Amino acid sequence: MYVCEARNFIGSAREMTQLVVLTIPRFTVKPPENHVVNTGDILTVNCSAHGDQTLLLTWSREYAELPDRRATVNKDGTLTITQVVPMDSGKYICTASSVGGAIKITADMNLAVVKKGMKVGICPIPLPVEACEEETDDECTLDSDCFGDMNVARIPVRSCVYNRHKNQILPAM
Repeated sequence: MYVCEARNFIGSAREMTQLVVLTIPRFTVKPPENHVVNTGDILTVNCSAHGDQTLLLTWSREYAELPDRRATVNKDGTLTITQVVPMDSGKYICTASSVGGAIKITADMNLAVVKKGMKVGICPIPLPVEACEEETDDECTLDSDCFGDMNVARIPVRSCVYNRHKNQILPAM
């Protein structure tokens, strides 16, 4: 508690005030930066923080809403999405806010939803398989194809290699 007093020949005045110092919240558990789940699975991601004040933990999605009726956020900051679908892929943001929203911190998670049976490291985008015009072992990496304009998920999985001559997709070594 602070007191401010002023006096002059007319009289005096006295005011009391309280100074509240808010500290920046800190994450105790951050969501993974990149997360891959299978279609139909249940996604459970933890996010927790601590600070001097009571914190509110919320989840949001960049450029989209959380899946209606399938997404829940517990008081402890756990995000759960049931029956994930490819449309759930994208950037998710965990926000810890102090009371009144005076101070906020965020942690991002990129989510990729792939078909069941798809191995991690294999490009989740179906690619046309064509024979090469020439007899070559022509190979190209698909990282830019996997995560460029077609952008199913904006996270890098291991490099994929499309071997046109052998008409197959192989994980890069």
